[in-house]
Amino acid sequence: MSERSASVPALSVESPVGPVVAGTVAALLDAAAVVGCASILWNGGGSTVVDGSWVSQAGCLLLASSLLLIRLALSLSLAVERVVVAIDIAVLAALVSAWGLSSRYFVGWLATYGALVLILASLWHLLAILVTRHRVDGTDGTVAALRAGCVAVALVALVVVSPIHAWSPRILSGLVVLISGAVFFAFVLRIWIRALRRVG
Repeated sequence: MSERSASVPALSVESPVGPVVAGTVAALLDAAAVVGCASILWNGGGSTVVDGSWVSQAGCLLLASSLLLIRLALSLSLAVERVVVAIDIAVLAALVSAWGLSSRYFVGWLATYGALVLILASLWHLLAILVTRHRVDGTDGTVAALRAGCVAVALVALVVVSPIHAWSPRILSGLVVLISGAVFFAFVLRIWIRALRRVG
């Protein structure tokens, strides 16, 4: 190995640079899913954002599940998860603050959708940890604590932006179904891809 190559750190999740880069990319995918899906529902909505055409709902489902499938491959370590959680919470707080300062409805809608995504994705993550591990300790316990913290913060955000959704069962239940469907679909695809790789 040359002196030059030895001096350049490898970009991996074990290096100090790796988790930051991987976590930032994962957080950018989260942001893209929130902005993309919220915009699709906003532009394709009917009397509310969740009862528009089936085309907009299908587009939202496919976009969210596709980005989540890519994002799942990047959450490989506790260090990456910490970066993702920190950025996701910071972006959500920025959205809520921007809505509070501007009173722009669309910004509040983005914050509402982002809070629900963070709550549901974190709950699914917690469920996956509990189902697949007989004991939750060490790294799994820390990740579970991080995701529980995400749920708490996102719930507070959802309360703050309640003038946007007004706790409407019609809006919130529709969003829960769409977001949970995307998360579930992404997990199923991931398992299917892994199974195909084993067979191949």
